[in-house]
Amino acid sequence: RSAPRLAMAGLGALLLLLLAVTAASNTSHEKDCVSLLKIIHKTSSKGLDLYQSDNLRPLRRTKRRWVVTTFELEEEDKGPFPKLAGELFNNMSYNMSIKYLINGPGVNEPPEYGLFSIKDDAKGHVYVHRTIDRENTSSFKIRFDVANRVTGEIVDRSLFFNIKIKDINDNAPKFPKEEFNITIKENHDTDEPVFRVTALDKDEEDTANSRVTYSLTTQTPNLKEPRFNIDPTSGLIVISGCLDHQTASSFKLLIKARDHGTPQMSSTATVNIAIEDTNNHLPVFTKENYQLQIAEGKVGP
Repeated sequence: RSAPRLAMAGLGALLLLLLAVTAASNTSHEKDCVSLLKIIHKTSSKGLDLYQSDNLRPLRRTKRRWVVTTFELEEEDKGPFPKLAGELFNNMSYNMSIKYLINGPGVNEPPEYGLFSIKDDAKGHVYVHRTIDRENTSSFKIRFDVANRVTGEIVDRSLFFNIKIKDINDNAPKFPKEEFNITIKENHDTDEPVFRVTALDKDEEDTANSRVTYSLTTQTPNLKEPRFNIDPTSGLIVISGCLDHQTASSFKLLIKARDHGTPQMSSTATVNIAIEDTNNHLPVFTKENYQLQIAEGKVGP
């Protein structure tokens, strides 16, 4: 906006200057000044038109041709089906009789054929026909077209629309195995983790539905020392106190993994820990003094 104003202000000042010169000069110079004014006006007009054509064009507004309501589909929706998923509108319908067409995954392409359709192609109402499992397919990229009903010709640009499936907390975190068997030495360093468990949740990543917290449910035998603990975030199992193979040669830990969705879901796994004996005891005589009598002439041990 400022550039045209500056150009017009500069042109006005120049015209005033030329008029003053013309008024002060004789008649012979008057014709030359008038000619010069015409040249300046013509050049300035061209410059202004060039600015308008190059710089003001992006400010021109264009009407939206496609209007699509938000498609928000929740997984595991039980229906009843078919169920209205969203609506399409294109303003070409003001000028001719049209029909709406959809193509792509979920329509006539894998992974799911016949999941979406248009019930009445004149209205552009898109329907979903069955329950969707987000863990199998999290989104569908659908192509929308509008065609002349008489000629069948596509009359506007295709619109590609991504239908995202909203996650619900329908998966519990799962351990890769139900039972783990490990062996640690009797002199295991308490600063070193004993083992690490990991549970995976198939629900949407970086959400409460898939965030996992670990806890130790039971320890058998339940001794005062040693005690096993688990980091709630990393799943690392650590030990406090000293192990003694003679006191307990094995432990059984029941670990729980739970998510933070609503409702919360959880699963468990068992960690069996065998304690490997180490040479940490001196041999001890049963007595400090032994006394015996040997008969004279005895042969043998």
